[in-house]
Amino acid sequence: MAGTLDGMRVEAKQLSHEDVTGVGYGVCSFHPTIADDSRKFLDMRQRPRQTRMVEKNSVHDPWVQLAVKSIESYVRHQKVMEVPDGLPSELIDKKAGAFVSIHKRGKLRGCIGTISPTKNSLAEEIIHNAISAATRDSRFEPIDENELSQLEATWMFYVHRRTLLLRRSWMWSAMG
Repeated sequence: MAGTLDGMRVEAKQLSHEDVTGVGYGVCSFHPTIADDSRKFLDMRQRPRQTRMVEKNSVHDPWVQLAVKSIESYVRHQKVMEVPDGLPSELIDKKAGAFVSIHKRGKLRGCIGTISPTKNSLAEEIIHNAISAATRDSRFEPIDENELSQLEATWMFYVHRRTLLLRRSWMWSAMG
């Protein structure tokens, strides 16, 4: 019931608490009265997680930020973003397979990748695989805009089919 009364001041009235055998079953009525910001229990519960996400996001990683931005752009605007200016040369000059995994509250939410390059640069590989992980993993419904603040992306790429070169992760901030 806390979810339906979240952010509301409530008048509670105990109607009964015990039957004739002495076993206690509470019977109460709850009447919402006015909005009350001090009773936003969902916000209170999510605040520590959002704080951790912001702290984790303070490590700015262009590889993972590229995956995150491409997912956000596609989910919000249904458009594949262009490779942005200012990326490290490894993203522009290298070709490699890349996997993007997306987790929601620690559980897999999407994962798509390539073990060999299919695009002209690692940046393009990450952009396309991130979008595919978010929208085309047949095990899951496509990610919608309301989920973005709850997601963590992990990215890795391969130099050769059996050599994992790098693995990085990112949690979306509370603001998306």
